Amino acid sequence: MNFEKSIPFDLGFNKYIQSFSYNIDYVYSEINRLVNLKVKALQFQNLYKEIINEIDLYINFYIGCLLWACYIKQFENKEISNNPVLGQEISDEEGLYTLNYLRNYLPKFEKDVKYYLHKDIKLDSRYYDLIDLYEKFLKMNKHFTQTKTSSDLVLPFELINPDYDKILTTIQGVVETGDFSPLREYLDVILNSVV
Repeated sequence: MNFEKSIPFDLGFNKYIQSFSYNIDYVYSEINRLVNLKVKALQFQNLYKEIINEIDLYINFYIGCLLWACYIKQFENKEISNNPVLGQEISDEEGLYTLNYLRNYLPKFEKDVKYYLHKDIKLDSRYYDLIDLYEKFLKMNKHFTQTKTSSDLVLPFELINPDYDKILTTIQGVVETGDFSPLREYLDVILNSVV
């Protein structure tokens, strides 16, 4: 990749991302159209893996976005191209909608697993830490509405001796395959780098 003239706002993550709230609402509309509790439980069990995959996708997506911002930040005053929200007015309510939806859904999911599947699960508490960090990142950057160059980016963390080549290779692999799971290895790295 040649970033001589500019660096893209999105290297290609967004083509794999759909609306989290829409996908979850759709899953529950499938469950709620049923009357019989046993049938609902069976439907929830059938959709359980889909829900987990959707949660994982968004957690990994947020990790990827933070890593990409870290990668971009290494450049001095480099133009960021194709920022779709540059110059727009975005309220916190609008800009944080998906993040808040996910934050509020995680405990509901745990309760629903208990209710429908009679299992106790505890999602990784680091998910909440990451969501909080990503919220801070969005707010610090005014939802990217004023982000024109790499110098405009503000990071709420500082990676110690970041391996930019590995970060880029990992992100490129995700963009090529659509498999966001390799980003998970950076969760602790990012959370342990919060300043």
